[in-house]
Amino acid sequence: MTKRDHTFKVRLTDEERDVLHAEAEQLGLSAADLVRMRTFGAASMRKLPGAEDLVEIRRLLKNMADNINQATKVLHERKLADRLDDDLVERYLRGTKKYATDFKQHAQVIAEYLIGIQHRR
Repeated sequence: MTKRDHTFKVRLTDEERDVLHAEAEQLGLSAADLVRMRTFGAASMRKLPGAEDLVEIRRLLKNMADNINQATKVLHERKLADRLDDDLVERYLRGTKKYATDFKQHAQVIAEYLIGIQHRR
């Protein structure tokens, strides 16, 4: 990472300072990082706001996809072996519906996060 050797001072009104600090706090950033992000884009950030949340959401989504794939494989194997019954299909569909609902909630969080970042630039 490039060392930052220069400082830049700017005069703000109390209201401007309060707005800057409130937005920075909302994103979990310092005021300086917020100014850098808005001026130079996310590429200038050493750490993106909400990065830990995105990592956790990615992990959860991967787990959901893995579980759906495993359940689908079991259903397919049982169908091939003529051991597929209505109870198994019903449990699979309930599980799949739960994963789809969870995915939708996580996708909404991701979308809101990304929209928030775009609007703050």
